Amino acid sequence: MTIATTAIRSEPHHEIGSIISRNAEDLVERWCARALAEQPTASRVYLDVLRNELRQFLQAMGRVLLQAGERHPRLHSDQAKDHGEQRWDNGWSLTELVRDYQILQLVVLEHLESELDRPLRYREAMAVGVFINDAIASSIAAYVESRDQHQGELERTGRDALHDAQARKDDFLALVVHELRNPLGSIVTASEALAVRLRDADPDVSTALRLIRRQSRQVARILDDLSDITRIARGGLTLRQKVMDVADVLEEALQATEGLMKEREHRVELTMQNTPLVIKGDPARLVQVLVNLLNNAARYTPPGGQVTIIARRRDDRIDVSVRDTGVGIPEEMLTKVFDMYTRVSAPTETSPDGLGIGLALVKEIVSLHDGTVSVSSDGPGQGAEFVISFPVYMGHEPVMYSTPQPMRLPPTDEAQPGNRLVGDPERR
Repeated sequence: MTIATTAIRSEPHHEIGSIISRNAEDLVERWCARALAEQPTASRVYLDVLRNELRQFLQAMGRVLLQAGERHPRLHSDQAKDHGEQRWDNGWSLTELVRDYQILQLVVLEHLESELDRPLRYREAMAVGVFINDAIASSIAAYVESRDQHQGELERTGRDALHDAQARKDDFLALVVHELRNPLGSIVTASEALAVRLRDADPDVSTALRLIRRQSRQVARILDDLSDITRIARGGLTLRQKVMDVADVLEEALQATEGLMKEREHRVELTMQNTPLVIKGDPARLVQVLVNLLNNAARYTPPGGQVTIIARRRDDRIDVSVRDTGVGIPEEMLTKVFDMYTRVSAPTETSPDGLGIGLALVKEIVSLHDGTVSVSSDGPGQGAEFVISFPVYMGHEPVMYSTPQPMRLPPTDEAQPGNRLVGDPERR
């Protein structure tokens, strides 16, 4: 038999309402003892604030039962909301909160049966259940609202803290770069001067000077990358854009990396589509991107390897790929190589030391040019290929060339030997 809750709410239940209101304090004590026995980990039931709140709830429920629930529908629900908020504040779980009321319902029914001079009527027992269920619903709602509000505050606090930490890190990096640049500049200048003055020096001295010059230039490049990453994070990197041919960018990048390629005895092949590859961007920054990719290929490829560069137009995009025969990249690292401070493997002779910021900088600069960068590899020992892609310039500004243009070949899927060779052992 099902009884509508509306009918139950509208009926006054003077006897049970009076008993519950009058014996609220005793019911709380009985509830405390039973709750502690059934939920020993929730010993917080004895906190005064919880005991007082529950007594007020029982008194409100008693008044509602005395006067018919529909006339005073919120009295006990308001107290139940306080109950839910307090249970959250004191560390209860949602399960404990619900069980809290279930235990209370059992205690109330048992007490009514012992206090009445007659058996508890069916509709009276149902009335207790209806108003206890109201309390459970209101208490859960308040509990969840308090929980979500708290979690939202934690998330906001976490985001603010993360933003502040990032800002402090950027400030620290900027300070470190600034403080290191001047002494490093003096070291580079002094090593260059010594190299000229000691051109015929003892072989050990010459070797030491070459080491100092090479490593100081490497540190200078790292400082430049750190400075640029910090400026990008602060939104302070300004692009000086002009219309240019990708050939210009590649020519300068190849010149900048020629010494490293020769030192590593790499064969470098360049293939360009036999058509202007015009984009708009900051030439210096795009040269920086290509230099980073070429340096990366050279440093992660064992001596005597090959680096292949292919530039071509694909629909409304210009693609430049840099492919090497180096150590390769594990599949699980392909999605991480552009993250800051990420290294594919521990430093070895073929996987040199570094901060892991070069590729992150590549991604940021390419993104500032509305471009994309991707990487692929067949796995360790199988080499890697990086592809940067930019939108074709469709405007009417003239292209300004700053270097003689290299020979171009028709588009092809493979590099053609002999187009451009740098560091080819057979030709030295």
